[in-house]
Amino acid sequence: MRKAFGSSARDISALTDRIDVLVNNAGGMAKSKVLTVEGYEENFAGNHLGPFLLTTRLLPLLRHARYVLSENPVTGLAFGLFAMFLLAAILGPARDL
Repeated sequence: MRKAFGSSARDISALTDRIDVLVNNAGGMAKSKVLTVEGYEENFAGNHLGPFLLTTRLLPLLRHARYVLSENPVTGLAFGLFAMFLLAAILGPARDL
């Protein structure tokens, strides 16, 4: 898991110097109980720990986003995305909020 998400973060970092929006929207469900090499149940690892690990590794790029709404975790993704696009439309060119 760490290897897969770590290499994904490195690949993304090689392509860009910032990430404006990151939506962790992937998931899967194994039919039987399988453990990762780290000892985590595969569903939990892929659906919960993996996105957390990827986001953590991409934080340096996320901190260079065009618009920064908050340094706190987003509790309402739909509201956060709506607010970001609304502010971008109203404010025009990028600047720190």
